[in-house]
Amino acid sequence: MRLKAMNDLIRTGYLMTRPDSADLLARLEFELAERNGLREYMGIALNTEGISFAIRGDLTKAAAKLEGARAIFEELHEQSQLAGTLNNLGNIYDNRGDKAQAIDRLTQSLKIAEAVKDSALMARALGNIGVIYFEVDDYGHAMEYYQRRLALAVKVKDDQIVAEVLNNIAIIDGIRGDTAAAIDQYERSIAISERIDYGQQLAGSLSNLGSIYFARGDQIRAM
Repeated sequence: MRLKAMNDLIRTGYLMTRPDSADLLARLEFELAERNGLREYMGIALNTEGISFAIRGDLTKAAAKLEGARAIFEELHEQSQLAGTLNNLGNIYDNRGDKAQAIDRLTQSLKIAEAVKDSALMARALGNIGVIYFEVDDYGHAMEYYQRRLALAVKVKDDQIVAEVLNNIAIIDGIRGDTAAAIDQYERSIAISERIDYGQQLAGSLSNLGSIYFARGDQIRAM
C-alpha cells in the first residue's frame, strides 16, 4: 500500500536524521490519506509530524499534532495506535514540565496497552511513569512502577529492559541509603549487560557502582 510504504520510508529514512524532511513528507502523507478518506493514516501522519516537531524542540506544535492523532485514533478505536500516541504525548508533557498531564497520558496509554496485551507498550509506559515519579522525588511510586516493569520484562524475557530497570532500582536504593541492596542490583545489571553485550547499560551501571564504593571510601573497588 502506497501510504504504508511512504510512512515506512519517513520513519526509517528521515525521522531521526532529517526531521524537517520527515515533517514535509508526513504532511504529504496526511493530504493523500485525507483525499482518500483513510483516517487511520491521517492519524499516523499527525503522529509522525508530532515526533518531528519534538525532535526539533518545538514541544507546543508537537503536542498539538499528537493530540490531533489521539482524537482520530480514539474515534476509530485503534487501540494500539492510541496507546503509542498517548505515550508520546506523555513524554512531550513531561519535557514541557507538565508532570500531571504527562502521568495522565501515560496512565491512559498503560491501561490500553494492558487491555490489548501489548507488552512492549506496557513496558514503555511503566518505565516512563516511573521516571516522572523519580524526577519529582516520589521514590515510592517510582519504585512501584520500576518493579512492575521489571516483572514484565522477566516474564517476556527481555534482558535489556531487566538490566535497565535493575540499574534504576539500584539508584533509588542508594538514595534511600540501602547501599547493600544498591550494590546487589548494580551487580545483577552488570552481569546481564555483559552477557547480552549491552555496552551502554554496562558502562552506566559500572559507573554508578563505582560511585557507591567511592562514597563508602573503598577506593580500590571504586576504580
